[in-house]
Amino acid sequence: MKKKLISPKLEKLVSDPNRFFLDFFRKRVNKTKVHVIGQRSTQSAAKKLSAADLNMVKQCGIPSFVISKLKCPHGISDGTDPRSLLINGCHVKDTLELIDLIRGSFGLTTLLYDHERSAVIYADENALPLSNAASKEFSKASQLIIEFSDPKHELDTVLRIYLSDHTEDGYSALRSNHAWIKKLKLEEYSNLQSKYINDLCRKPIDAVITWVDCTDEGWQSAWNETYPDRPFDLDRFTSNEELRYSLRSINKYAPWFNKIFIISNCERPLWLSKNDGKVQWVTHDEIFPSASTLPTFNSHAIESCLHRIRGLSENFVYFNDDFLISLPCRPNDFFDEYNRPILYFEECTPALSGSPHTETPDYLRASMNSSELIYESFKHRPRLQHKHVPYALKKSILEEMEVRFIHEFNRTRNSRTRSATDINVASFFFQHYIRATGRASTAKVANFTAKPHTAAKLLNYNSLKYKFICINDGGDSAKNSKYKELSKSFFEERYPELPIWEVCESISGD
Repeated sequence: MKKKLISPKLEKLVSDPNRFFLDFFRKRVNKTKVHVIGQRSTQSAAKKLSAADLNMVKQCGIPSFVISKLKCPHGISDGTDPRSLLINGCHVKDTLELIDLIRGSFGLTTLLYDHERSAVIYADENALPLSNAASKEFSKASQLIIEFSDPKHELDTVLRIYLSDHTEDGYSALRSNHAWIKKLKLEEYSNLQSKYINDLCRKPIDAVITWVDCTDEGWQSAWNETYPDRPFDLDRFTSNEELRYSLRSINKYAPWFNKIFIISNCERPLWLSKNDGKVQWVTHDEIFPSASTLPTFNSHAIESCLHRIRGLSENFVYFNDDFLISLPCRPNDFFDEYNRPILYFEECTPALSGSPHTETPDYLRASMNSSELIYESFKHRPRLQHKHVPYALKKSILEEMEVRFIHEFNRTRNSRTRSATDINVASFFFQHYIRATGRASTAKVANFTAKPHTAAKLLNYNSLKYKFICINDGGDSAKNSKYKELSKSFFEERYPELPIWEVCESISGD
């Protein structure tokens, strides 16, 4: 085999110049500086909270304690979030002094960064005061995000602090455009908030994750019985602990999810508790309408049955098991104030149309088939691919689609592996269907899809540039030990916090 002489960057320039220059300038604008705070001397012990304050933190948690001490409003991100606070920009140092007291009292490591990710500061429990090192750095910021990691995993939390400035007419004007209200009088906020929450009537939102592990004995037996003379694709079916860290990312940055459903035809991992009511294990036979279509190894078929999960909420968000949240998220990142799913389309990646060719990748064939259905139904041809990020879905609309396109749904469900006639319901068809029927809104989001030659770019907290990250497979990634090492380093750097459903810290099989 001849060695490929064209570099990935040059190949991107030739094949997709728009994407090349978009990424080129984005990387230069979003430079991240990481500062590690030095250790204090043995003579200068860290200041600590009083006994009463220590008890308050243990009983109420860090967010409630900070709200009480700073006497600041909460729920600024969407009206409800207790971890999003509002403080005046001139009180940054006071806030950081309080953070220093909490950090020193409980031995917490702290990661502090602004919304623009122009600077990142890391401090362990023995570091010098953040109030000295970071006050000036962040005094002009619009938002501060403070992540606490507790070695005992009791006080892990993420605070999102919005900064404001006083105006001459007595208002507080937020510097950020990402809050539900931009300008307010502090004494009127609680009344505004109450009315807003009552009008909003936010309903529960579930998360759904699909997962497979080709080392599972039951899975291997099912494959060998179905395809005795056909090897399986290691890239597609290998687990590299993505599920563990995808769940950690949800727990860390979106703890408001109601339930988390994991769909699989494999055994539950040893590290995943059977007693935690939030994480529900769902098998294929529970969601497929006919047992004759099982076993299946076709993700398109599985995704066509997501809305059949028993007890699933009307609004839910679908994650591939290699999707991770990398920044604080709220429900309004997925559903707008009119309860419509928010769609994140690629800026430069067109949706292909026409009939698939034999050399067309199977996932693009499914998109092309779905695109034809959209055109036949609405005389509208989808223009862009949806980003490879979590998908906001609605159960009732998926049920509506199943009735309308029952032949295509059943044909996809009957394909045990991906086929040329599949449709990709959750990742393409749904998004363009609701857009064509006027039931969606669109937005932009920063995301990153890591591949073997790009995974190193996530390290040293460069991942803070992105809200969503995918540790993608393909290109013999299952056999790439360097890729696995880089992915593991990224996982450990960003998601050290253990959720309650992890019953043991050691990774199963180690």
